[in-house]
Amino acid sequence: MSNVLNTQRLLLRPLTLDDASVIAKLANNKAIYDVTGALPYPYTNQDAIGWIQSLIEDNENKHGYDFAIVEKETGLVIGVIGISNDAQHHRGEIGYWLGQDYWGKGYMSEAIHVMIEFAFNKLKYHKLYADVYKQNKASANVLTKAGFKYCGSFIDHYYKDGQYISVDHFEILNGINP
Repeated sequence: MSNVLNTQRLLLRPLTLDDASVIAKLANNKAIYDVTGALPYPYTNQDAIGWIQSLIEDNENKHGYDFAIVEKETGLVIGVIGISNDAQHHRGEIGYWLGQDYWGKGYMSEAIHVMIEFAFNKLKYHKLYADVYKQNKASANVLTKAGFKYCGSFIDHYYKDGQYISVDHFEILNGINP
């Protein structure tokens, strides 16, 4: 499924290996590492190539749908957003990150809104969900603003860098939440 999604300021398009160097540059940031579960630090070009290859494969196999977030005005990749595909249960987990220079500009709110539309209207999902590190209040706010509901916390849910990390769980249901 090669989809391109549009918002007022953003283009969401499938990732390509040509994106590897910019992804590596953006993701090689301790502040991003501290609030994400999947990205290593330091983040190298080889990390980006391997990750993008796995996302392309997931997309081809319909295990997930991942997109480069591109700022229309500049044409620059500024982050990544994606959803997993749990076809049996008609749901997916949404995950995302932006390069630090693009935080606080409303870009992620735009990207999440179009991903909700994509998941519910095109993929016919019943539910989207996300787990957010408790210390990542900005991400929790973005989800709440998009209509996700806080459903509770998972205490010591992940183990990273020698410590347990608790997460807040958010969900949005198709046709039920705003």
